[in-house]
Parts: sequence; C-alpha cells; structure tokens
Amino acid sequence: MKRTALGLLALSFAITAPGLSAASELGATEAMAIKVKFGDLNPNHPIDARHLLRRIRAAALEACGASSFSASGYKEAVMNSECYTASVSRAVEAVNAPAVSQLYRDQLAAHDPDFEGYGPLVQRAAR
Repeated sequence: MKRTALGLLALSFAITAPGLSAASELGATEAMAIKVKFGDLNPNHPIDARHLLRRIRAAALEACGASSFSASGYKEAVMNSECYTASVSRAVEAVNAPAVSQLYRDQLAAHDPDFEGYGPLVQRAAR
C-alpha cells in the first residue's frame, strides 16, 4: 500500500494570537499559541478542508479569548475581532493547501452562514 508523505507525517501548526492578561491593561500583550493537528485529514479533499477550517476557527476563537462554551455574544464579538480574523487568515496561509484556501475565500465572499462553524450563532447574527 502506497502512502503519501502527508499521511505519514503528524501534521500540526500553531495559531498565534495576542492573549488577554492583566498586563494587557497596561498596554503589554502576550502571544497565545494553540496547536491545530490535521495529520488525520487530507487538506486538499473538500470535506477534510471544511473540517480543518472548523478546527482552525475553534483554535482562533480560543487563542483570542473565547471558546465554544463562551456566551454567544462574547463569541460573536471575538469572531468579529482583528485577532480572530488575522489568526484564521494566518493559519489558512500556513496550511498552504489549495482546497482550504479556496474554501476560506469562498466563505468570506459568500458570507456563508456556516462560515464560523457555529451555525445557529452566525445565522442569528446575520438576521
């Protein structure tokens, strides 16, 4: 059985974002990195690209100060922040997979209601 190098590597990258801390009140920031593993995915397959983009978004959400368990209004604010947008963009670029990049561009252009991977939250915000 022939395997690709992609399948043999334990692939991951880190999403880095300015973290929130007591020091940030004084103008200092600290970077927060969240590791996103995708060795189990083929980022050039459309379904796997969607899964990877959701993982990237979840990591960016956490790196920028929220999580899937945060209040919906707080998650919405984080998802509209420069931290979140820049983190997702950098991660998509770091993956360097055409299917992931195209899906990300398509969702940005179409304002896809599933763009954030949190369907009801984004659909509610779009109303």
